[in-house]
Amino acid sequence: MYENQSHRDLLGYHVGDYCYKAYQKRDEVCENCAVKKSFLDGNIHKDIRSVFSGNGMKYVEITSSSLRDENGNIVAGVEIVRDITERKVMETEKEKLIADLQEALTSIKVLKGLIPLCAWCKKVRDDKGYWKKVERYIEEHSDASFTHGICPQCLQKTDPETYEEYEAKNKLP
Repeated sequence: MYENQSHRDLLGYHVGDYCYKAYQKRDEVCENCAVKKSFLDGNIHKDIRSVFSGNGMKYVEITSSSLRDENGNIVAGVEIVRDITERKVMETEKEKLIADLQEALTSIKVLKGLIPLCAWCKKVRDDKGYWKKVERYIEEHSDASFTHGICPQCLQKTDPETYEEYEAKNKLP
Protein backbone atom coordinates (compact mmCIF):
# COMPACT_ATOMS: atom_id res chain seq x y z
CA MET A 1 0.00 0.00 0.00
CA TYR A 2 2.86 2.39 0.77
CA GLU A 3 6.35 2.81 -0.59
CA ASN A 4 9.10 5.18 0.45
CA GLN A 5 11.39 7.08 -1.92
CA SER A 6 14.39 4.80 -1.26
CA HIS A 7 12.34 1.81 -2.39
CA ARG A 8 11.17 3.67 -5.50
CA ASP A 9 14.76 4.63 -6.34
CA LEU A 10 15.85 1.01 -5.93
CA LEU A 11 13.07 -0.88 -7.68
CA GLY A 12 10.72 1.61 -9.31
CA TYR A 13 7.19 2.71 -8.48
CA HIS A 14 5.07 -0.17 -7.15
CA VAL A 15 2.48 1.36 -4.81
CA GLY A 16 -0.52 -0.97 -4.69
CA ASP A 17 1.28 -3.85 -6.46
CA TYR A 18 1.78 -7.24 -4.90
CA CYS A 19 5.50 -7.88 -4.53
CA TYR A 20 5.36 -11.14 -6.50
CA LYS A 21 3.78 -9.29 -9.42
CA ALA A 22 5.98 -6.20 -9.19
CA TYR A 23 9.35 -7.88 -8.74
CA GLN A 24 9.03 -11.38 -10.13
CA LYS A 25 6.33 -10.84 -12.79
CA ARG A 26 4.39 -13.74 -11.25
CA ASP A 27 0.66 -14.27 -10.86
CA GLU A 28 0.93 -15.98 -7.50
CA VAL A 29 2.86 -15.76 -4.26
CA CYS A 30 6.50 -16.84 -4.52
CA GLU A 31 7.73 -20.03 -2.89
CA ASN A 32 9.13 -19.43 0.60
CA CYS A 33 7.56 -15.96 0.65
CA ALA A 34 8.58 -14.13 3.82
CA VAL A 35 5.38 -12.07 3.85
CA LYS A 36 3.17 -15.14 3.54
CA LYS A 37 5.04 -16.82 6.39
CA SER A 38 4.58 -13.73 8.57
CA PHE A 39 0.84 -13.74 7.87
CA LEU A 40 0.63 -17.43 8.75
CA ASP A 41 2.60 -17.50 12.01
CA GLY A 42 3.00 -13.85 13.05
CA ASN A 43 6.79 -14.11 13.24
CA ILE A 44 9.50 -12.12 11.49
CA HIS A 45 10.90 -13.81 8.37
CA LYS A 46 13.75 -13.02 5.96
CA ASP A 47 14.45 -14.00 2.38
CA ILE A 48 16.95 -13.04 -0.31
CA ARG A 49 15.75 -12.55 -3.87
CA SER A 50 17.20 -11.50 -7.18
CA VAL A 51 15.02 -8.84 -8.75
CA PHE A 52 15.19 -7.26 -12.20
CA SER A 53 14.39 -3.57 -12.06
CA GLY A 54 14.84 -0.51 -14.24
CA ASN A 55 18.27 -0.26 -12.61
CA GLY A 56 19.28 -3.77 -13.75
CA MET A 57 19.56 -6.96 -11.73
CA LYS A 58 19.50 -6.38 -8.00
CA TYR A 59 19.77 -8.64 -4.99
CA VAL A 60 17.49 -7.69 -2.12
CA GLU A 61 17.04 -8.93 1.40
CA ILE A 62 13.40 -8.92 2.39
CA THR A 63 12.42 -8.78 6.06
CA SER A 64 8.75 -9.28 6.78
CA SER A 65 6.76 -8.76 9.93
CA SER A 66 3.05 -8.89 10.65
CA LEU A 67 0.95 -6.06 12.09
CA ARG A 68 -1.76 -6.87 14.60
CA ASP A 69 -4.87 -5.01 15.65
CA GLU A 70 -5.83 -4.29 19.28
CA ASN A 71 -7.26 -7.85 19.55
CA GLY A 72 -4.00 -9.48 18.39
CA ASN A 73 -5.32 -10.42 14.96
CA ILE A 74 -2.93 -10.12 12.04
CA VAL A 75 -4.32 -7.39 9.78
CA ALA A 76 -1.35 -6.35 7.67
CA GLY A 77 2.30 -6.89 7.00
CA VAL A 78 5.43 -4.77 6.77
CA GLU A 79 8.02 -5.63 4.18
CA ILE A 80 11.47 -4.06 4.46
CA VAL A 81 13.55 -4.36 1.31
CA ARG A 82 17.30 -3.75 1.50
CA ASP A 83 19.66 -3.66 -1.49
CA ILE A 84 22.44 -6.22 -0.94
CA THR A 85 23.68 -6.31 -4.55
CA GLU A 86 27.18 -5.08 -3.68
CA ARG A 87 27.48 -7.66 -0.89
CA LYS A 88 26.33 -10.50 -3.18
CA VAL A 89 28.80 -9.45 -5.89
CA MET A 90 31.61 -9.38 -3.33
CA GLU A 91 30.57 -12.79 -1.95
CA THR A 92 30.60 -14.26 -5.46
CA GLU A 93 34.04 -12.79 -6.15
CA LYS A 94 35.30 -14.10 -2.80
CA GLU A 95 33.98 -17.61 -3.51
CA LYS A 96 35.65 -17.58 -6.95
CA LEU A 97 38.93 -16.38 -5.44
CA ILE A 98 38.80 -19.10 -2.77
CA ALA A 99 38.12 -21.75 -5.42
CA ASP A 100 41.00 -20.42 -7.56
CA LEU A 101 43.34 -20.44 -4.57
CA GLN A 102 42.31 -23.96 -3.56
CA GLU A 103 42.93 -25.15 -7.12
CA ALA A 104 46.33 -23.47 -7.12
CA LEU A 105 47.22 -25.04 -3.77
CA THR A 106 46.38 -28.52 -5.01
CA SER A 107 48.71 -28.07 -7.98
CA ILE A 108 51.64 -26.58 -6.06
CA LYS A 109 54.13 -28.29 -3.82
CA VAL A 110 56.84 -25.98 -2.53
CA LEU A 111 60.24 -26.89 -1.18
CA LYS A 112 61.06 -24.63 1.77
CA GLY A 113 63.87 -24.17 4.17
CA LEU A 114 67.43 -25.42 4.04
CA ILE A 115 68.19 -28.53 2.00
CA PRO A 116 71.31 -30.39 3.21
CA LEU A 117 73.35 -31.07 0.06
CA CYS A 118 76.63 -32.99 -0.11
CA ALA A 119 79.26 -30.65 -1.51
CA TRP A 120 81.01 -33.52 -3.27
CA CYS A 121 78.41 -35.90 -4.77
CA LYS A 122 75.37 -33.51 -4.61
CA LYS A 123 73.12 -36.01 -2.75
CA VAL A 124 70.50 -34.58 -0.41
CA ARG A 125 69.95 -35.71 3.19
CA ASP A 126 66.24 -36.26 3.91
CA ASP A 127 64.43 -35.77 7.22
CA LYS A 128 65.25 -39.35 8.28
CA GLY A 129 68.97 -38.90 7.67
CA TYR A 130 69.15 -40.87 4.42
CA TRP A 131 71.15 -39.53 1.48
CA LYS A 132 69.33 -39.50 -1.85
CA LYS A 133 70.05 -38.30 -5.34
CA VAL A 134 68.97 -34.70 -5.68
CA GLU A 135 66.56 -35.66 -8.49
CA ARG A 136 64.76 -38.22 -6.31
CA TYR A 137 64.55 -35.82 -3.36
CA ILE A 138 63.02 -33.05 -5.47
CA GLU A 139 60.56 -35.44 -7.14
CA GLU A 140 59.42 -36.70 -3.70
CA HIS A 141 58.96 -33.18 -2.33
CA SER A 142 57.47 -31.42 -5.33
CA ASP A 143 55.56 -32.04 -8.52
CA ALA A 144 58.72 -31.61 -10.59
CA SER A 145 60.21 -34.48 -12.52
CA PHE A 146 63.52 -34.80 -14.30
CA THR A 147 64.74 -35.77 -17.70
CA HIS A 148 68.42 -36.15 -18.34
CA GLY A 149 70.77 -34.86 -20.98
CA ILE A 150 74.34 -33.71 -21.07
CA CYS A 151 75.54 -30.15 -21.32
CA PRO A 152 78.16 -29.26 -23.96
CA GLN A 153 80.93 -28.72 -21.37
CA CYS A 154 80.43 -32.17 -19.82
CA LEU A 155 80.17 -33.78 -23.24
CA GLN A 156 83.49 -32.19 -24.20
CA LYS A 157 85.14 -33.58 -21.03
CA THR A 158 83.67 -37.09 -21.24
CA ASP A 159 83.48 -37.72 -25.00
CA PRO A 160 85.57 -35.22 -27.01
CA GLU A 161 84.89 -37.01 -30.32
CA THR A 162 81.10 -36.79 -29.97
CA TYR A 163 81.48 -33.20 -28.79
CA GLU A 164 83.29 -32.27 -32.02
CA GLU A 165 80.45 -33.79 -34.08
CA TYR A 166 77.91 -31.96 -31.94
CA GLU A 167 79.79 -28.70 -32.27
CA ALA A 168 80.01 -29.05 -36.03
CA LYS A 169 76.26 -29.63 -36.32
CA ASN A 170 75.22 -26.88 -33.93
CA LYS A 171 78.01 -24.35 -34.57
CA LEU A 172 78.47 -23.54 -30.90
CA PRO A 173 80.21 -20.28 -29.97
